[in-house]
Amino acid sequence: MTASATDEPEHTAAAQLKAEGNTRFRAKDYTGAYTKFTEAIRHCSSSSSALNAVLHCNRSACSLALGRFLDAYADANRATELDPGYAKAWARRAAAQAGSPTATPNVIYSLERALACLPEGDTSPAVQKQRAEYAALLASVPQAQRKLEEECAVRARPWQERLALADPARLPWKLAAAALPQLRQDGRWNSSAWLISYARSKFERGFELMKDLKVTPSSSGPNSYSELYEHAQTGAVEHLTNALLVDRRAMNYIDDPAFMTLLAPQMRFERVHFKGWANGGSQTVIEEATRRYEEGGLTAVRDALDITVRCWILQGWFDETFIGSMDHTLDYYTCALEVLQWGIRHWEDEEIEARGLIFQDAMIRAVKLLRLRALSRAYVSQPDRKPTQLLEEMRAGSDELLKVLFEERRTPLNEAENALFLGFVRYQLAEALSLGAFCSHHLGMQARVAYGMNHRTVVDAYTTAAVGYLRAADVYPLDDEHHLWALHCAWNILYDVGRPAGQLIDILDRMHDTLPRMNDIWDVALETGMREREAAFDKDMQQRASFVEDLANGRLTRGQSIMRGPSGPG
Repeated sequence: MTASATDEPEHTAAAQLKAEGNTRFRAKDYTGAYTKFTEAIRHCSSSSSALNAVLHCNRSACSLALGRFLDAYADANRATELDPGYAKAWARRAAAQAGSPTATPNVIYSLERALACLPEGDTSPAVQKQRAEYAALLASVPQAQRKLEEECAVRARPWQERLALADPARLPWKLAAAALPQLRQDGRWNSSAWLISYARSKFERGFELMKDLKVTPSSSGPNSYSELYEHAQTGAVEHLTNALLVDRRAMNYIDDPAFMTLLAPQMRFERVHFKGWANGGSQTVIEEATRRYEEGGLTAVRDALDITVRCWILQGWFDETFIGSMDHTLDYYTCALEVLQWGIRHWEDEEIEARGLIFQDAMIRAVKLLRLRALSRAYVSQPDRKPTQLLEEMRAGSDELLKVLFEERRTPLNEAENALFLGFVRYQLAEALSLGAFCSHHLGMQARVAYGMNHRTVVDAYTTAAVGYLRAADVYPLDDEHHLWALHCAWNILYDVGRPAGQLIDILDRMHDTLPRMNDIWDVALETGMREREAAFDKDMQQRASFVEDLANGRLTRGQSIMRGPSGPG
């Protein structure tokens, strides 16, 4: 019997909760509907596979509506296991994986199964509608795949540019290694050299552990896949995520194609080794981890949760960096964040060593920043995502982080702590300030369209944004490209809204004076494209030269307010 026949009489409670869930779903209360379907699943006996399948499929629909693709896939997949003839479950299984080029064979397989489950010869309007919908989705897969591949090619360009233009001897970690002896001698901790040197060493160690991995695939179709691992070593995922969380730029220059080939199987191997979760998102993992904890205590789940969260972080980084699938990226980061927050609440009385190093406040802040940064990229790349709502969410998130980070100490305890203190305190503070400034600027840009540049709302928003960037610049070390970029953003925003020439020139002078220090470490741009950063700073310095000349010739005074003309960027 397929899952189209539901609501068996002996499951009155489950049926009632299912009906309540359907009502909430129709009202677009997807979170409330998810809760009702979850309660219904708990009331439903395991012997009722048909009703269970419907409930999991309905809960999958809630997760899809909430952008929670990992949990959506887990529920849809469970529904197909409970009732292999359930067409709608196969279709939702495909929807949960759409958007990832590596999942395309699985998407095709799921849609083909959905079509095959529909009764042959059934000409009823409902079945005909389903058949047309699934056929159209299946036909659209090749075009969607080409679009994803094109997006991947666009995102690969900055990487290709670095490989083509960068002098390997001038890469930041190479220059940092040369600078560290003098920094030690001088007792200087506030340098990006400590940070990037540490982060890159973690990346290189992680990659080194991956290189001996040999994978033998064993597959009997897209729905059944296994691998045999030889010479595999654990620890690579931990090192790579540590590099990413300390300074993501450590992973923005990879000149060995083996990394891309080995990353996914290494994550799969470590998930298997540590008994982590390969399917499902935060809701699935929290539910199952609670059962494991009750059966075997903290040691039964700690390593499994650690590797699952770290794999989500790495997969989110990969999708964000190379694919541009921001919905899936945000799902990975959100799942990681929710499990970390749950773990800290659940085991707050446990010692850090007992619950695992990943369940720390600094780690949670790092993942929050990953997610907020992904939201900012989603805002820029996907303007149809209710932009004001996204900006308000980002600003609330950055404000929450700032309240905590302003209470942190201002200096490291000793030299051994320099890199971690910079990465998990000072750079987090600077990035939270920058993200808040980004939100204020873009909210101001929206108001500018509605009210014009001279409206007080616009002026205040631009001013708040510029102050945020200037505060971020004060936190970043003077030899970091982030310091220069924050100054670049601040001066351009103030020039847009109009400020005394002296104030603008002072910011440009700061940039002029610190450019050589930046190039001592960051001669190769890793946050932006190399040409992009060079062009932006060159334009800033040309404008500075023009202002200085006008001051010298009396065409401009320091107190005179100046503003970019209408042709300038906004």
